[in-house]
Amino acid sequence: MRLSLNLLLLTVSLLFAQKNDDVFIDGVAATVGDHLILKSDVAQLVNMAAIQQRLNPAVDMDRLLSLQDEIVRSIIDQKIILETRLRLKTKRWIGPWTSK
Repeated sequence: MRLSLNLLLLTVSLLFAQKNDDVFIDGVAATVGDHLILKSDVAQLVNMAAIQQRLNPAVDMDRLLSLQDEIVRSIIDQKIILETRLRLKTKRWIGPWTSK
């Protein structure tokens, strides 16, 4: 069990590693407005989900990549909702049913 957990962590870490010999600290996976989504945050969530689903990186690499895409989309959706709420809070939206 411990070996497969280590393999999972190594595999997911390699998904985000750079191809050259530079030291990799962290990177930006996506931005939504002023909000950054870090690669390390995505990797952490992928690791947790993969462990919960008992995915084996040696066998389930396609599922891991699909899971990573789902998680990135989910985080982006959350940031869009947050950004929308912040904008609505600072500026009152005038809809067709409100009086000016």
